[in-house]
Amino acid sequence: MNFIFEEILLILGLIVISLLVFILILVYIINLNKRNKELNYWANSTIEGIALFEDGKLIKANNQVLKILGYKTFQEIYLKSYYDLTAPQEHYLIDKRIKGNYQDKYEIKLMRKDGSFTDALVKGNTIKNTNRRISIFVDISELKNTQRKLKELNLSLEEKINKEIRNNEEQESIMFQQSKFAEMGLMLHMIAHQWRQPLNNISLVVNLLIKKQKNGNLSIDTLDRFKNDFQKQINYLSNTIDDFREFFKPEKFKEKFSLLEMIQSTYSLLKPIFQRNNITFNLNIQVNVEYFGYENELSQVILNILNNSKDALIENNVLNKIVKIDAKESQNYLIINIQDNGKGVKEKNLKKLFEPYFSTKSQKTGTGLGLYMSKIIIEKHFNGNIFCKNILDGFEVTIKLPKIDNN
Repeated sequence: MNFIFEEILLILGLIVISLLVFILILVYIINLNKRNKELNYWANSTIEGIALFEDGKLIKANNQVLKILGYKTFQEIYLKSYYDLTAPQEHYLIDKRIKGNYQDKYEIKLMRKDGSFTDALVKGNTIKNTNRRISIFVDISELKNTQRKLKELNLSLEEKINKEIRNNEEQESIMFQQSKFAEMGLMLHMIAHQWRQPLNNISLVVNLLIKKQKNGNLSIDTLDRFKNDFQKQINYLSNTIDDFREFFKPEKFKEKFSLLEMIQSTYSLLKPIFQRNNITFNLNIQVNVEYFGYENELSQVILNILNNSKDALIENNVLNKIVKIDAKESQNYLIINIQDNGKGVKEKNLKKLFEPYFSTKSQKTGTGLGLYMSKIIIEKHFNGNIFCKNILDGFEVTIKLPKIDNN
C-alpha cells in the first residue's frame, strides 16, 4: 500500500514539475512576443527604411521600406534580391560594396513597384560571421529633385546673366538674383551637413541593437533606451528642417535656456560615437548659467565644433583623446571655450576655416560648411563673435556672446 502511495506522489510531483516547466516556457514565449512587438513598433516608427537580407534575399523590412518602394504588403517584396529593388544601371554599386563589405553611405536609385525610380541614401553592413546584411536607407528624392531644379535654375540664370552683361542692362538686379540662388544652394548643403551626424548615430544604434540581439542580452530596458536614443536623433532631424526653414528670418523668437542643459543635450547626440572612440568629454559650466537667445541654433554650432574635434582626434590617431568645454560670464558677455588635443591645424589654414567650402578634412567627410554656418549663426543671430586658434597639442574655438536683458 505504501509503495502505491509513493508512486502516486511521484507521479503527482512529475505532473507539478511539468506544469511549472510549461508555465515557464509559456512566460518566456509571451515575453519574447512582447519584445518582438516592441521591436517592430520601434522599427516602424522611424523615418528610415530598415531592411534585412539573407543570401542577398530580403527577409525582413519595416513599413518605411514599403512606403519608399510603393508596396502595400511585405509579402510583395519578400525574398526579392538587391537587384530586384534597384535600377539596373546601379547594380555595379551593390556588387562593389557587398564584395568589399563597404560601410560608407552612398546614393543609389531604388526601383519602385510601378517601375519608377527614387533616389535614396543607403548604408549597409554585413552582420559578422553570418550571411545576413542590414541596409538602412533614406528617401532623398525630394532633395535630389530640388537640387536638379536648382541646377537648372542656375544654368538658366547664368545664361540670363551672360546676356545682360553683354547688353550691360540691369546688371545689379541680375547679380542680386544670382546671390539668392546661391543662398538656396547653401541652405541645401547646410541641411545635408546637419543630417550627416544624426544619421551616423542612428546607424551606430542599429549596429549596437543587432549585436545585443545576437548575443542574447537584449533586455526590455535596453530596447527602451535604444528607442529613446533613436527618437532623439529623429527629433533632431525634424527640428533641423524646421529651424533651417526660418534660418534667415530675423523675427524668430528668443527664449531663456540653461547653457548646461543645452550642451548636455547636444553632447548626447554624439555620446555613442565619443564613447566608441574612447574620447573623454569634460564639461565645466555652472548649473545656474542661463542665456536668452536661440537655443537650437547655438546647439547646432556646438554640435558642429564637437564633431570637428571628434574627427580631428580620430584622424590624427591621438591616444588620450580629450574634448572639454568651459564657460564663464562677465558683466556683458558669455564666453564659451571648446578645446581638444587633436594636434590643431596648419597655421596657414587658420584664416580660411570660416570660409565656405573650405575644409581640412577629406572630401568624403567634410563639406566646408560647418564652421562657415556657425559663423553666420553667431554673428547674424547672436550679434556675437567666434574665433579659433591653435593651443598646445590641440585646437580651441571661442564663442563670445553679448548678454542682453531677457525682458
